[in-house]
Amino acid sequence: AYAEVVKRPAWKSFAQRDAVLFALGHMLGRAGRGAGALEVFKMLVQDHPGSRYVPDAYLAFADAAFLDGQLDDALTGYDKVIKLGKARVVVYARYKRAWTLYNLSRQEAALGGLLEVVAAAAADAKLALLERTARRDVVRVYAKLGQASRALALFRRASPGREAAARAMLADLPALYVERGRFAEAISTWHQLMKLLPASAALCEWQLGVHRAQRALPGDEARVRELTRLVALARAVRAGKLALGKAAGLECRRTAAAEASELARLWHSETVDAQQNIVLAGRIELVEQLYRLWLDAFATDREVARLAEVAELRGYAADLVALRAEKERDPAQQRVRWAAAARMYEEVARGGGTPAVIEEAAFGAVDAWARALGGRPRPRLAEGAAAAALPDDLAALVRSYDLYVKVVPRAAQRESERLGLAKAEVLFDYHHFVEA
Repeated sequence: AYAEVVKRPAWKSFAQRDAVLFALGHMLGRAGRGAGALEVFKMLVQDHPGSRYVPDAYLAFADAAFLDGQLDDALTGYDKVIKLGKARVVVYARYKRAWTLYNLSRQEAALGGLLEVVAAAAADAKLALLERTARRDVVRVYAKLGQASRALALFRRASPGREAAARAMLADLPALYVERGRFAEAISTWHQLMKLLPASAALCEWQLGVHRAQRALPGDEARVRELTRLVALARAVRAGKLALGKAAGLECRRTAAAEASELARLWHSETVDAQQNIVLAGRIELVEQLYRLWLDAFATDREVARLAEVAELRGYAADLVALRAEKERDPAQQRVRWAAAARMYEEVARGGGTPAVIEEAAFGAVDAWARALGGRPRPRLAEGAAAAALPDDLAALVRSYDLYVKVVPRAAQRESERLGLAKAEVLFDYHHFVEA
């Protein structure tokens, strides 16, 4: 019926022909017949230049040019709409004009245009959707050209009397910085958010973002520092000092544990080669620190870490400490490192894990205590003297023998005879003859 009104000359003087043309063009556009719609809108402009629908026709021309990449023509079209149109269509035209400027690499002008759209749309409840969209786009454009230190002030100017809206815009910003590789700006923004909202349910999520962004930047100490902060949040959740809700709190703890475990393992593999050579000497202390960080926070958290995983991480940590002891040149410091490795192996042997892990750790404890005592002369007690107490380190060595026999199945005790004889010698030297 609309087409009949358009085609027949007798209808050309119909008083509402412009409305018919607009409706027909709109329907053709929605039906995917864009070229036909533009022809109808062209007729509308030519035949009814004073119609209230002319701005809508120019908007259709501008949108078509925008989609075709004819950005200068699109800009001209949107300017005509803004000059001729009524409030709502003008606000939309300003929105599209801003994106046209952005695509013309005029980002500052685009940002200014989007801010104008936010202000205009906020004054009309029927443009609430456009306001929300423009707010998101302000943040997206700002992520390309703006500094984190100035972001909140700008978002507050765009949200007079609406602090929550400004903070929501700020919360959207760091992920967009990351998309653009602006990691330092993302970190700065997340730090601002955590300072502004220290009890936010998103706190752990923000610190996770900081940690991952920091890993993209140079500086191992800074990477460990931000991971340590993430683990501290997880520990606060477990201790009930930070309320995130049950599901979010558990996710925070599991995520922190996974990140710490992954980084410790990765750096260990990068720091020590297959031949047990330390190839990144400057990082090895940090790897040991990462293992301690994980074990201190998660070794007893059964909702986060299985016993087998705890044994595995403790074993890797002990191996690293033992390797450092082996490479140490200072005899006194070397003994300290061997003793530390021995204690860690004992924890693995007592703490569970696969039989192979337990056996290896139990023998590792004996070997490490023996190395810690290496070079010590045998005592010379006078004949007939009373039994003397074993020094602490020798007592620890004897306990490690006992631990080996206790936790390693008899069929797997390849070293039991040798260790038993060694224990007997120690006891004999200190005149514990019956026990020997």
